[in-house]
Amino acid sequence: MISFRKKIFSLLLICAFCFSGCTNSSEYYVQGLVNLSSQESNKAIKNFEKAIKKGSSIEVLLSLKELEKLNIPKTKMLKLTKLATAQNKYPEIETYNFYLQSLIDNQKYEQVIKFSNSLLNLKIKNDWMMYCFSFATVAQESSLENSLVVNWLTQESFSRYHAKFFEEIFIGEFANKIILQNELKLLLEFRYLVYEKNYNLALEKLSLLVGEFKNIIDFSPQVISDIGKVFLYGSSSKIKLCFSFESIADVAQSVKILSTQKNNLTKGNTKILVYKPTCDLGLWYENLKSAQAQLQELNSKEELTELEESNALMKLRETLLDSEGSVTHPGMISFYPNHVSWLWTMMLTWILWIGAFIFGFMAYDYY
Repeated sequence: MISFRKKIFSLLLICAFCFSGCTNSSEYYVQGLVNLSSQESNKAIKNFEKAIKKGSSIEVLLSLKELEKLNIPKTKMLKLTKLATAQNKYPEIETYNFYLQSLIDNQKYEQVIKFSNSLLNLKIKNDWMMYCFSFATVAQESSLENSLVVNWLTQESFSRYHAKFFEEIFIGEFANKIILQNELKLLLEFRYLVYEKNYNLALEKLSLLVGEFKNIIDFSPQVISDIGKVFLYGSSSKIKLCFSFESIADVAQSVKILSTQKNNLTKGNTKILVYKPTCDLGLWYENLKSAQAQLQELNSKEELTELEESNALMKLRETLLDSEGSVTHPGMISFYPNHVSWLWTMMLTWILWIGAFIFGFMAYDYY
């Protein structure tokens, strides 16, 4: 049986929730929705404005979404979004996006840059914020030299906001107004084509970047992933047309070695208690380097016989793939170098689970 005190306490909690949460904060947002259903747009706008001033962070965000659908004037939307970001102590991340969009719509580019920098200092970052920051920076400086913008375009996974920004530079408002370095231009065109799944045309752009593969270590893992996609999904005839055997092999080997270096997988052992040669990162790395040296030696030759090409391909396959065609690598490499802490975490988790089970069983037996 539930005691009388617990009943009273539960009733008080329900009353507190109703009177402090529902009736006060949700009233204006809900009333605005009612007005919309009755096609009373002006009253709905007023109630949504009140919800922004007095509602919770979720209600503020929902009110902004409804106001956006009502196409209120840009200047008024700017005031409301600014109020929304300042009114709540912890506004929703998407609320910041509305404010940045309003600043862009009103061409307040300097404020966009300033506000974006303040968000970055608070470790708040998303692709929409970076798009607004990049757009404002390019609009104000008429150049694409800002390191934050360049890093966002070349070091991050390519999203729809990257594609939107690319279209603004090459097709939209900034077309023919910004002069880009040839390497950066080719790289952005290549990434955009991969995003659009136009792999054959992306192969053509990549072939123009082959001369830069000596600096492949400067590429991000995301760009390397894009390179892998075009070779995986591009047509074999297009690959043969754009690349020689030596360049394809060199790219594949360089990508694997780069991934190894960037993730500090050049020495150590992925086994914890017992040493195993198959788990030795040093041996694995040296095999990769040796295969790359052989490819570079072949590239230096003016003429290459079919036998030499076939032997080189076989050696490369033995280094990169096992007998079943899977990529060779030391076991448990995905956990390295955190494999020790991962093991202790798993052991501690099991101990806690077993302890909780024993305690629960004993408590059940006691009662």
